Amino acid sequence: MINPLNPDESRAPSLLPTVVTMASSTASPPPRAGRAAAIGALLGAIGIVVWAESSLSQSAALEPRTGDVALPAEGAANDPAEQLSGVAAVGTVELDPEHVVTVTTRDAGVVSRIVSFEGDTVREGALLAVVQTHATRSRSYDLVAPISGTVVERAVTSTQAIEPDLLAFKVSDLDYMRVTLRVPGPASTHVRVGDRVEVQPFSAHELRLEGRIAEIHGDGPLGATLNVRIANRERHLSEGQGVKARVFGTGKS
Repeated sequence: MINPLNPDESRAPSLLPTVVTMASSTASPPPRAGRAAAIGALLGAIGIVVWAESSLSQSAALEPRTGDVALPAEGAANDPAEQLSGVAAVGTVELDPEHVVTVTTRDAGVVSRIVSFEGDTVREGALLAVVQTHATRSRSYDLVAPISGTVVERAVTSTQAIEPDLLAFKVSDLDYMRVTLRVPGPASTHVRVGDRVEVQPFSAHELRLEGRIAEIHGDGPLGATLNVRIANRERHLSEGQGVKARVFGTGKS
């Protein structure tokens, strides 16, 4: 019966059986602990799949593909000139042929007088020796220094009989010397004429002298010989002296 004063109250009893029927027909929900475990297992499976895909992506990114260019490690030298820079070498000091002049006899005769000896410093035109010719005892000629420098070799003695074109003296300008260095094969392919060289005599470890490559002989697996021209106005270098050096190649032609 409907209560005219409270329609909802009179309607409520008819709804109760329906609610009870629906509740009774619905399966009982799983326990809360079982549902949490199922959710955890599902999330764990999803996490494994995501991790596997991420690992495969990283491996594919690290593996070089066809056409990729491998980048050098940080700090690695790309330029062959940088690899060559400061390569060590050893060598020997020599007279610079560009600054050595020989004096030869003109006519056959006898050396009547020696004026200059090895180690003497001479001026251009200075008298070195006098030669008496065979033609007549009153005829002679002088051997003179063709340049200013030092007498580095004397090949005649007093009263020696000589022939024409005989080597008598060598005069060198010791303000300039040459250092001959041997450079190994891999380094020799990157040095050029004009490259800078730092020279240090074995007998003077604190001394540093700078020169330039004047000539290169050989260029291959067996290496090359470098002729380095260097100023010597302070006379730090002498013929036959051993030196160590560092070659700073540009690698440019």
